[in-house]
Amino acid sequence: MPLRHNGAMDDRRQQRAAPATGRAVLSRDTTAEAERRQVEVWRRMTTVERAQVIDGACRAARALAVAGLRERHPDASERMVVALYAELTLGRDMALKAYPELAGRPPSAR
Repeated sequence: MPLRHNGAMDDRRQQRAAPATGRAVLSRDTTAEAERRQVEVWRRMTTVERAQVIDGACRAARALAVAGLRERHPDASERMVVALYAELTLGRDMALKAYPELAGRPPSAR
């Protein structure tokens, strides 16, 4: 999504068209050569290696989300941080079923 800076549209990502092969562009801010090399690396990986990369990315995303919740709610107990994470990832209705203490709080901003 384009960024707004002083009221003007500013798209800082390099716009790259789909390659002639018909293959989709995976990342518009990556050169075609770098993307080709990355795909080669992924193809050489075993299933276990790819699963480990995905697991690491998921763990990093989860850690960043929890750090953000702790930053926004510095006085929250560990249980409340877990409840807020559940709300963030599962939605309010599902999180309320597991963590009824969320009922007294306004919904978290996504």
